[in-house]
Amino acid sequence: MKLNGVLQDVLLQPKPDGRFKMIAGERRYRASSMAQLKDIPAKICDVPDAEARRLRFAENAFRENLHPMEEAELVSEMLVDYGTVEEVAARIGKAKGYVYGRMRLNDLIDPIQEMFLEDLFTIQQALDIAILSAESQQDFFNEYCCNWKEDEDFTLYHLEDTLDQYRYSLENAPFDTTDPALLEGVVACIACPHNSAVVLSFFPESEPNSTCLKTECFNRKCNANFILKLRTAFEETKPQALVFYGQPSRVMELRLEGLPDAAKLPRFSYYSVKTCAEPVKPVVTDFPKFWEGQTEPGTDEEAYAAALETYEAKMAAYQSDVLEGKILTGLLVRESEITPIIFYKEVPAAQPVYSRSLPIAAIVTNKAMVEAVKDELGEC
Repeated sequence: MKLNGVLQDVLLQPKPDGRFKMIAGERRYRASSMAQLKDIPAKICDVPDAEARRLRFAENAFRENLHPMEEAELVSEMLVDYGTVEEVAARIGKAKGYVYGRMRLNDLIDPIQEMFLEDLFTIQQALDIAILSAESQQDFFNEYCCNWKEDEDFTLYHLEDTLDQYRYSLENAPFDTTDPALLEGVVACIACPHNSAVVLSFFPESEPNSTCLKTECFNRKCNANFILKLRTAFEETKPQALVFYGQPSRVMELRLEGLPDAAKLPRFSYYSVKTCAEPVKPVVTDFPKFWEGQTEPGTDEEAYAAALETYEAKMAAYQSDVLEGKILTGLLVRESEITPIIFYKEVPAAQPVYSRSLPIAAIVTNKAMVEAVKDELGEC
């Protein structure tokens, strides 16, 4: 500049007070001051503010080192002026995907923007972070980036895997993603701006998927769905107890608070109880018998009668244990599933097994054997 001066005019916009606002050329102006030039060429553009912003973007677009975050700021300003993405894209000669991408960068929280301006993320990594909710971005920053200024060799390895901690697959969600009534005042996931399939649909080159990007909302829907399932199971089963695999987690405790009647029930560990089932009455068609010369089977009446007698003995013993409170009806509660369960309150030393089915091979046909089974059940 000392040798050749400023070769390209800076652009100025006249203001009502007689002064001028620089539209483009700030870097040239600063460099000319450092070169101690007294005069530099300038072009006065008497245009509206919106057009001034378009000119500034057009000139800055030719800078090789214009940071995407600076582009995002210019696009954001132009969107205010022109109203639609299509109009902004047409004005600057860019694809709509470019405009949407720069708009998305403005969703980065301030600490992440600062790191991006220092080129600690690529633009694709910045976009991957930007589609997360502000809460998830802050959690990510607090967990992995809070010391980046103090660490001279700060590097984030396996960023994609790290971000997966803040993205939840809606295809495997435990709740109905199409239900707009699951949470009051919250839209269904299929129409939510925090659904990556909705976000990425603006980018033709991207493969839309269905991932929740807002941890807090996903967890709230999981909790609401769990309470709904628990309430339904509670009303249908009328349980006397809750059964868990080990101790319920803190999250589970908070969920149970949503249904006080269930929270008050006694609790048991699945590993310390013995499950059982109400005996099933035998079906006569399960006892076929062939006679010589017949093409269709008849019924083995003796075997069926013996099985029926055994069933009645087991049912009597089962009902007796229920009436005495030895057997309870409960709900086996897991993180994503609630299952009715019947179990012994206390496991007896010698416990009868109430089978759901009675295999033909195990059918007792001898009256003496039937009596022996009844005596054994009576002792138990």
